Amino acid sequence: MKFKKSTIVLIVILILYTILSFYKLGRNENPQTFANIKNWEQLTYKIDPNVTIDKIMMYIGNDLSYVSFFFANEYKNFDTYVYDSSHEASYVFQWNKVNINKEKKNYEYLVLQSYWDTTTLGEIKVYDVDGNEVALTPVEEKAKILLDEQETVPEDYSYMNSSYFDEIYFPRTAYEQLHNLPIYEYTHPPLGKLIMSIPMQFLGVTPFAYRLMGNIAGIFMILVIYAIAKEMFGKEKYGLFAAAIMALDGMHFVQTRIGTVDSFLVLFCLTSFLFFIKYLKIDKGENLKKKVVPLLISGTFWGMAISVKWTAAFVRTWYGSNIFCGYDLEQEV
Repeated sequence: MKFKKSTIVLIVILILYTILSFYKLGRNENPQTFANIKNWEQLTYKIDPNVTIDKIMMYIGNDLSYVSFFFANEYKNFDTYVYDSSHEASYVFQWNKVNINKEKKNYEYLVLQSYWDTTTLGEIKVYDVDGNEVALTPVEEKAKILLDEQETVPEDYSYMNSSYFDEIYFPRTAYEQLHNLPIYEYTHPPLGKLIMSIPMQFLGVTPFAYRLMGNIAGIFMILVIYAIAKEMFGKEKYGLFAAAIMALDGMHFVQTRIGTVDSFLVLFCLTSFLFFIKYLKIDKGENLKKKVVPLLISGTFWGMAISVKWTAAFVRTWYGSNIFCGYDLEQEV
């Protein structure tokens, strides 16, 4: 099969952009089991009394968490409890490294106590003053949940292993939709979160999984903008120019690699524009069937865009396309 030069150039643009967009998109390894610790509930771990604990790494689940740390030398003897510090985590699906044991003393038990009913943790790992891992022995059955995926604990927090920016809303809601939990983010319709949840169903709740579909949408956007420019100006070179500009656009690159629903919103809007332009270019003498198909596809994608975010309802497909294509609106009506 022989490809045209313009087709080869477009394929090269898409391949190069795809490779770059997947580079360090996110880690595909994070805890998948979570323990919900109710208000005043405690999880206790026995530690080597000869080891001085310094830091704890913990992974926050799908809800807001508030944990206090206590040390003790006798199990459930509250008279020996030594309060150390508290940590409030308002960001979900995120690793947190917390300094504990401020007095640098040795104890036999580490106690985690929740102050909110919503506290949800996925995993913990404790380090001594030299940065070495400290073995923990869970006392309660629930405490075992936080030690069952130790291989997923990273050295430190980064965007590769944790949520950031508006990812505190959308991956959380996608996770809640998957597990029939109360929905956190309901200011916009659910379609974007449902699309985001597809790889999360198969790959788990990881940065790579909840950023994957948005990144793919960003790749398709380049193809759609190529088609729009080609339809508008009638030459492939203008389509290639538009595709190259979008591929080099830093805002496009960054925004589509974040686990939000805006990638789907823009992709569906652009696709709606594309098919409406095709509709406008059909001769008036053509039969109704030929006119209805692109118009129906355009409306479908506009509806999908609205189902991602309400703001798409303000996209004036008809007027925008007429301005771009130079059509006389009154004559069309």
